[in-house]
Amino acid sequence: MAIQRRINFAGAMHEMRAERRQPINVLRGPNGSWNRAGIMREAIRMARMLGRSSGLTWAQKLSISLRTAWEKARKSGLPFALKAA
Repeated sequence: MAIQRRINFAGAMHEMRAERRQPINVLRGPNGSWNRAGIMREAIRMARMLGRSSGLTWAQKLSISLRTAWEKARKSGLPFALKAA
């Protein structure tokens, strides 16, 4: 008699989704340069989070989100060091 096996499809889907996840969004490079693709990705993610209930157009949502993403990028960098004159 054959052994009956059951597949947990929900668990398998969660595992596949976890493997597909994007890496953590990096707004600055290791040398302090701007990661523009990462900043734009973060802005789009935040604009989508504003949802449909805000009554704003996509351009307005993206504008607000881009300002916020650039601010996060500025704050995530190393502190500005004054150069010796």
